[in-house]
Amino acid sequence: MIESGVLTDAGDHFTVAGPVAPLAIPTSLHASLLARLDRLAPVREVAQIGAALGRSFSHELISAVAGMPQQKLNEALDQLASAELVFRRGTPPDAEYTFKHALVQDAAYSTLLRSRRQQLHGRIATTLESRFPEIVAAHPELMAQHYAKAGMLEKAVEYQLKAGRQAVKRWAMTEAMAQLQRGLDLLASLPDADWHRQQELDLRMALGRALFATKGYAAPAAGETLARASALAEQLDRSDCLGPLLYGRWLFHVNPHDRRTGAGGRDRHRRQRREAPARAH
Repeated sequence: MIESGVLTDAGDHFTVAGPVAPLAIPTSLHASLLARLDRLAPVREVAQIGAALGRSFSHELISAVAGMPQQKLNEALDQLASAELVFRRGTPPDAEYTFKHALVQDAAYSTLLRSRRQQLHGRIATTLESRFPEIVAAHPELMAQHYAKAGMLEKAVEYQLKAGRQAVKRWAMTEAMAQLQRGLDLLASLPDADWHRQQELDLRMALGRALFATKGYAAPAAGETLARASALAEQLDRSDCLGPLLYGRWLFHVNPHDRRTGAGGRDRHRRQRREAPARAH
């Protein structure tokens, strides 16, 4: 209400500057945030770009993506910070920005047309690849997200695989399963081809390992994943994959008791992992 000029600050109280138009007060928080963005129309584009980047973003990154004169961008960011829609830490060009609340980010993002969203996410992804390799290496899941929202699903699948493999290396198996399954879901919407089958094979091999680690050697999902991966390896003549897959399927089939009891597979898996160093010695 203050920003709209209906109320004025008189020091220890507010005064009404004029008649309040019907329905002038938004009926929801989302509508209120949209109204504030509308009143900041000249800087709304910068808010939209920031919303596509994420809850937090750096001055360096939004400068690279926005593609507008630096002075214009700085003025827009200053206005967003003055309106307390974003918080700023540090000073440009080393500043970091964070939306005051996730709802502010959502409101700004919701004003983007679908075609503009896809274009913006595509620009963000290619900018990260060309100018921010350290972010690409550390956060492949972020790249997958931007490419998926850009409609560039093949690139999204490739980064989902990298994210899944990275999580497996960190032994973050629950995260790995989520990343790899997301890759398979994206892949399902793409035409069948050699590239498609190769990606599915790699995704399922990594997923099989994550399933073994979290659900045990006898988990039905692990058996199904490895069986499908074996069939793909034969189709693609990937002899380098057949050995590990056959070993994984052998582990699955020698644990019939575990499939009946459920938790036993996980217990045996943990026991085998503890005993492995002793057997090797």
